[in-house]
Amino acid sequence: MGRHCLRLLVGLQRGNLREIDVNAVRNPQILLHGLSGADRVYTFYYDETNNIRRLHVTANGFNVREPMCFVLGGVAHRGAPRPLDMAALKSAVRLQPNATELKLAHLGKGDLFSLLKSWKVEAYLDWLQAQDLLVHYSAVDPLYWATVDIVDSIITHDRLASMQAFHRELKADLFTILLADIEDAAHLFHRFRYPDVGEANRPAFIGELLQRLEQREALIDRFGFNVLKGVLQAGAMDPLIYLQDEVAGTLLGSFADFTIHRICLFKNAQHRLDVEPVIQARLAACTFLDDGRELNTFRFVDSRAEAGVQASDALVGLLGKLFSYVVRTGPAQLVADRRRLIPGQARTLAKLNALLDRSAEETPALLHQVASISALRAGQAFLEAT
Repeated sequence: MGRHCLRLLVGLQRGNLREIDVNAVRNPQILLHGLSGADRVYTFYYDETNNIRRLHVTANGFNVREPMCFVLGGVAHRGAPRPLDMAALKSAVRLQPNATELKLAHLGKGDLFSLLKSWKVEAYLDWLQAQDLLVHYSAVDPLYWATVDIVDSIITHDRLASMQAFHRELKADLFTILLADIEDAAHLFHRFRYPDVGEANRPAFIGELLQRLEQREALIDRFGFNVLKGVLQAGAMDPLIYLQDEVAGTLLGSFADFTIHRICLFKNAQHRLDVEPVIQARLAACTFLDDGRELNTFRFVDSRAEAGVQASDALVGLLGKLFSYVVRTGPAQLVADRRRLIPGQARTLAKLNALLDRSAEETPALLHQVASISALRAGQAFLEAT
């Protein structure tokens, strides 16, 4: 999924409002990924972490050299909004009486492993389980997101349609090649006005990608190298349809579309979002339509008055640490780090994984990640290792 996959969110402009057909957004995703359960009635509570606002590239490189994973999500439950026992949670984690709301910082500080060591994080996960809450999220590796349209632009052409079955592996291998030198990737993108590469620059751009593939061949397996090389060579011959008529240098203009996508996907749910001015302004300009009927399924709430949003802050912060660690850590290091966990850390990680598994069993639509398939597989192994 890349920028082109969210173009349906642009919708039909009427005056100052943008009409979004929720079914035009959700139905292709449900069919493509077999997302059963998206029609159920849920209540979602949202917070977000690692929102860099936008990712762009200039002559000096990326505006954020190595952005962490953006996570939009939190807790959810079936049915209409219901009370959550925050008093029990605050008691369990011994929250100071003068604290107006619960934050991840009240449970622990530092990196992922420091948080896994905190007994308060474990108590928080126990509370989520006791409250019969589900986890939901949309997690995005911004750098990976910025690169996937290269492969999609090539394999969209009919003569390469057979390669679409391997799109995740192709994107992962290309991302591995580019991620090996982030500064070099930034300079490459800037020189070719990426993502607005255009017709005239296409052969030279593909040529430089092939050059880097040859130079860094040892980073991927031989089969993947040969397949990616063939796909890139084919890419020099046809228009890169998702890499033209774009805004040069803007790799990710806003994370607001991910919020819109969740509202569309779960059209029968109620969505309670933490106050965020940029997102509020974007959604205020949108009208959501379900077969011509206007939907009003979301509202922004003050986290101090909404227990579900407070509970989501801690969860999203923890997931942001986890996913950012996974996507920037090699498989061998992940295995080594997993083996070094002390019993308390391993127990807390197992409880987090149990919550994720239960949520995936409810419906895989709850858990959405945009990241390299290599990182996703390694991350799953990290979570499930015993």
